[in-house]
Amino acid sequence: MNNADYFATFLLIGIAATVAAAVFAANLQWRLTAAAATGLMFFGIIRTASRGATLASLAIVIVAAIRARGRIPRQVWLLVALAGLIAAVIFSPSLIGKFLDRNQSDPYNYARIGIWKSSLEVIAQRPLLGVGFGQFVHVSKRFTFPVEGQVARYLKRIGMAHSEYL
Repeated sequence: MNNADYFATFLLIGIAATVAAAVFAANLQWRLTAAAATGLMFFGIIRTASRGATLASLAIVIVAAIRARGRIPRQVWLLVALAGLIAAVIFSPSLIGKFLDRNQSDPYNYARIGIWKSSLEVIAQRPLLGVGFGQFVHVSKRFTFPVEGQVARYLKRIGMAHSEYL
């Protein structure tokens, strides 16, 4: 794959399946094996430094914790969250840097909300049929976000919506 974020997106499917098995499987061995598989896939996601996949993983675990309704003690969920945070800090400092980047290094890191707003403007113009396959890169040039403090304020171009959903 030419983009690690895409790989992280595929790992999310495995995370959803293994978290469900870890919470709801009847056999304890299956639950433990699924929990270990979840940990390995989460490790893969944080190594890709994909913020979106990391946040989606967090959302999957939160939904599972809500749906578990006491099947797993709250302390275990807190331990899982702490282990995930520690793993992200230790094994993916670049991921932590992306989350903490505030107008410092790469506009694609800190300007996601602006990119998403621009993408929504493109969608609003053609809500039913869109702009066509592979055409977003061309249409989005009209909605380029400003990059403050640069010589060329509109130098960065939006090549993609930076969200699979958009």
